[in-house]
Amino acid sequence: MSCERVEELLSAYLDEMLAPGERRSVATHLRKCQHCQTILDDYRRFDALLAQLPPVSPGPAVRQKLFSSLAQNPLPVTDELQPIPADRYIDSYSPTRPSLPSLPDVFSSNTTPTRRQPALRRPLPIGSNDLTRKVPVVAPRKSSVGQRALLGVIAAALLLAVGIGSIMGWQLMSATQQQRATGSGNAITPPAGYSSTTLPLPAGNRFVFLHAGALWSASTDTSPAQARLTPPNVTVGGRWLVSPAAPGQAAGDMLAYIDIQHGYVHVIRSDGQNDTVVPLPLLGSRAPTAALWQTAEGQAILNGLSWSPSGAQLAFVADPQSSGKPALYIYTLSSNSVQVVAPSQNGVAAMPVWSPDGIRLAFALTEATGTATQIIDYNTRDKSFLAVATINAPDTLFSLNWSPDVALPAITWSTGSDGIVHRVEIVVIDMMHTPRLLAQGNFSQAIYASEANNGVGGWLLVDAQSGPISLEDVNLVGESSILARGHAVTLAQWSPDADFVDYLVTTNANISALHLVNLANGENRVVADTVASTPLPVWSTDSHRLAYSTGQQIYIYTVASASTSPVSSITATVSALFWLLPSPSGTSTLLLVTSQGMLYAASGTSQPASKLSIDNVQGSVQWTQIP
Repeated sequence: MSCERVEELLSAYLDEMLAPGERRSVATHLRKCQHCQTILDDYRRFDALLAQLPPVSPGPAVRQKLFSSLAQNPLPVTDELQPIPADRYIDSYSPTRPSLPSLPDVFSSNTTPTRRQPALRRPLPIGSNDLTRKVPVVAPRKSSVGQRALLGVIAAALLLAVGIGSIMGWQLMSATQQQRATGSGNAITPPAGYSSTTLPLPAGNRFVFLHAGALWSASTDTSPAQARLTPPNVTVGGRWLVSPAAPGQAAGDMLAYIDIQHGYVHVIRSDGQNDTVVPLPLLGSRAPTAALWQTAEGQAILNGLSWSPSGAQLAFVADPQSSGKPALYIYTLSSNSVQVVAPSQNGVAAMPVWSPDGIRLAFALTEATGTATQIIDYNTRDKSFLAVATINAPDTLFSLNWSPDVALPAITWSTGSDGIVHRVEIVVIDMMHTPRLLAQGNFSQAIYASEANNGVGGWLLVDAQSGPISLEDVNLVGESSILARGHAVTLAQWSPDADFVDYLVTTNANISALHLVNLANGENRVVADTVASTPLPVWSTDSHRLAYSTGQQIYIYTVASASTSPVSSITATVSALFWLLPSPSGTSTLLLVTSQGMLYAASGTSQPASKLSIDNVQGSVQWTQIP
């Protein structure tokens, strides 16, 4: 199917008005065509923007003035009206999002959605971050200058009313959220090297890290001013999430975290504004003690955050009734509302995962006895539940994922026991076949990537017993590709675009050979033969570079040129590596985290690594974009 034909069908595709065969053809094209996928993303974003603006009626005085003018200057009844060209629109309002937490999820509204009008949908400019609502206007084919001016006055007045209503609504939302974020508690005093900049932070890419129970944002300048994002009266848990990147952005602009001091979920903008408390206690009336967080229930809650693809909704696990059986909830940012996801089956909810289109939510539901776990599919549109599969003890559910095919949604998962994966399976939801086995054995790793195998999705499986087949790639159709034979593979991972796989082969204690497989042509190349297991090799976000350590030196391998360059030595021991987003000039920055939690930044051009005035970094470093 050609791009021209797909573009004609995208509006009907989004409205679910295509025949099954035609819808499947469009979905297949979208998986391979970034151009059409970008247009579809723009359609969804534009719909979300329109849904965000509340209906506003002009006041009596404006209404009286407009209709009095019409009565004095009526339009000729024979004058035909026709739409003007699609590229002529009137900008009604271009907000800078001073208090808007996120776009609404038009697929998951609690109310009955109004049928969208495909004729009014137009994409935003590709790559644009401007949240501009553009409304088509009509002009008479034959009319006088005065009549055209009158129509312009009418349109401008109506659009002004909508814009004013939007501004007032956003201001009210901002005041409410700021009020919720205030409170008393034990403040966390930052170390002497930390200085908080004025919020909100300016536009651009920044990285976020956890320090002393607070989230901080910083740039990679040699002397950056760190900005504390979270309020002083909260303590951030170890697992926090950045929202998915919106169309045209390189990273997400919202963060979600759990305050383990008070037992609440928070969401906050990446520029440090609008820290909002989700209005539901995670543990009910129980005190959120350290011991309680370490229980199976506490871990299910701490690891239960999941952003919807649009970033408009957040799934989380909570036990507000203090029953010991956490349930699944969905928080909608635009309305600050929470809805419970309550299937008829009883059990403890965990591991929520959104489908790529944001319509479905898969999660695990474990019986109180722990003897069985069900995989549940929840449809946010019709509020229906579907028990997809049952995993019986002693096996447990290790991972849960969705296929990238939105036309034929499928759930794939891995199960096993004692840290060893025994089975990898898949089930297509609409067909409701019995789960199909993709792989069976003893695997030390089973890593899923939806981008793998040209967008079909696939699993990377590492044999735990170093058998004849050490490493293989199994796609969701069940086809297998052998990547390594007879090696003692200790670690394997996909590149971010899933075009490459790198793996370590143990040669002696703590030393391995680093291999790189090009999945396009099957080439298996040894990048280095003396690579340390700590820190682990790490890919740049664009899949162009691979950083690794020999124990004494950090190196950066460039895939395109097959060349290796060293990063100047630092005196401290490096324990972790993180790549940040490329700069506007295309330069990628590698962050080196020492065993003492200090940060160094390297540009990857053999220049000395620069020490940043940041210490005691805890856990991962993630990137954000401030639009």
